[in-house]
Amino acid sequence: MWRIEDGYLRPLVTVAGVTESYCAPRQSLPDVWWQNGYVDIIRPRSILELGLMCGRTVLPFVVDEPILEIDYAESLPLVEEALARLKTDAPRQEVKDGKRFPV
Repeated sequence: MWRIEDGYLRPLVTVAGVTESYCAPRQSLPDVWWQNGYVDIIRPRSILELGLMCGRTVLPFVVDEPILEIDYAESLPLVEEALARLKTDAPRQEVKDGKRFPV
């Protein structure tokens, strides 16, 4: 990820001790995780009193199985298909980049 500053691309994130981490192969970088919205738990105080959406301490909840996110209308057929497969006990499939893979 990049941002534009003064007409130049600047990396959003750098990794201490890794020269040009934005160009390094991912295998040489530390493991990273992204927030997928699977579950969010927050104390009301964090929002109401501190004005924070994550709070000061964030704990991981790692999901090791594929999930389907519904961010766009185009996602609905994939979710409907996955639900139908669950009802028939058909083998699960993982979808990545629009392609299906057995799980």
